[in-house]
Amino acid sequence: PMIIVGITSTDDRLDEYSPLKDGEAYMDFLVKRVKPLIDQRYRTRPGRENTLVGGAAMGGTIAFATAWRYPEIFGGAISLSPAFQLEDRMDVLPWFGAQGDEFRPVFFYLYNGAQGADALLEPGMDAMVAELEFRGYRLERNFVLVRDPNAFHGIPAWSEQFPSALTRTLRGAKRLASLAQIHDRSVPERLLVTPAALAH
Repeated sequence: PMIIVGITSTDDRLDEYSPLKDGEAYMDFLVKRVKPLIDQRYRTRPGRENTLVGGAAMGGTIAFATAWRYPEIFGGAISLSPAFQLEDRMDVLPWFGAQGDEFRPVFFYLYNGAQGADALLEPGMDAMVAELEFRGYRLERNFVLVRDPNAFHGIPAWSEQFPSALTRTLRGAKRLASLAQIHDRSVPERLLVTPAALAH
C-alpha cells in the first residue's frame, strides 16, 4: 500500500514552485514539515527508495528540483510537463548546474505532450535531458522520457500518465538505491515517508 500526499497549490505557484524564486522555501517545507508530519502520523517505510516526489507543470519543475537537492530523501521524481524553460520568460537550468556536478542516485520520470502549452515546454525538456546525459544519466537506466504527440497540457493527460509514472518511478528508485548500496556502503539511512506524490 502507498501513502500519497496531495498538497494544495496557490495562485502564487509560478513563484512558489520555481527554484529561482520561492521554491527553496517550498522544498524546505516538504522536507522539514510535511515529511516529518507523515512519518509521525502513519506507519511509514524507511529508505529513500520508498519515497517519491512528483507534480505537473510548475509542480513537475519543483518536484524535479526537490529530488535534485535532496537525493538522500527522495529516490525518484515524477515530472509531468515540467517548465524547465519557457521562451524568454524562464530558465531554471542554471539553478541545477549551480547545485554541483555529483551524480545523484535518483530516478527521474519525465513526460511531455506536444500540443498546446506542452509544445512550448518541449525545448526545455530537451535541454534537461541533454543536461542529464552530460552528467552520466542514461535513458531507461536512470530516467524515463515519455512523449505523447497527441497530448495537451492539462489534468486529463497527466491523470492518464500517472499510474504508469508511479509504478515505473518506484521500480527505478528501488533499483538505483540497491545499486548505490552495492557501490557505496556509506549511503546514510533516514526515516522516510512511504512513496508520496506531492502534486501540482
